[in-house]
Amino acid sequence: MIKIQKIRKPFTLLLAAIGLFSCNDDDTTIAFEVTGDVFITKKMIAEEEQFAASYYAFGTHPITAAKVSSPNAEEFNLTAVNESPNTWIKVPEEDDFVNELPTLGTYTFTVTHESVEHETTDDLIYNDLKFTEIISKEFSSQILTLEWEAGPGAEGHIVRLVNETGDIVFGSAFIPEQGTKLEIGINTGTGTWLSGYPKTGDTYSIELHAFSFESGVADSQKPRHIQGIAVTDDSIIWE
Repeated sequence: MIKIQKIRKPFTLLLAAIGLFSCNDDDTTIAFEVTGDVFITKKMIAEEEQFAASYYAFGTHPITAAKVSSPNAEEFNLTAVNESPNTWIKVPEEDDFVNELPTLGTYTFTVTHESVEHETTDDLIYNDLKFTEIISKEFSSQILTLEWEAGPGAEGHIVRLVNETGDIVFGSAFIPEQGTKLEIGINTGTGTWLSGYPKTGDTYSIELHAFSFESGVADSQKPRHIQGIAVTDDSIIWE
């Protein structure tokens, strides 16, 4: 099913992927619980591997404040996601990526719910998830077909198209690890059109995000226990 939505937030696809898993937030019959997740995203920038950390806090009920402290006592404030007051995040901008790994170790999340602070921790571990190789990108009848060969450790992917001004045009649903192909067209595929439809002759970036998750976690909880993301970049002229 294709949806059309005007959204430019760079983390939209990640949250959309998380939303594909059934997580019954805000169930009034359960006590407040919070999960913190910190993980590394790896990208190639200027032909060099670069890294940045992302921080997420998920509550079973709405959160009113959230922050995270690193192993060397750096503190970062998280921001609420408009679509869900249960989710607070800090995600990297392009300028946040550097050629050194973030500080590894235990991060402490502190969130506030109904004027009471709650803490949880998560370990930042680097597992050197490999980039997924795009092996084919072909057009037929205004449908772009992508095929890829996942590297070791990849447990699923999302795909997004980004226009030349940096707007996300299309974001796929989460594609499980056995999936190695996606068709993108106005009336085909599974995902969300975020900034209108592509225009013939325009150039678009293709971002293929490979995911790995923490071991020993139930499938329904994997999106809240991401181990790492490796982003493969390519480009296409829309036909």
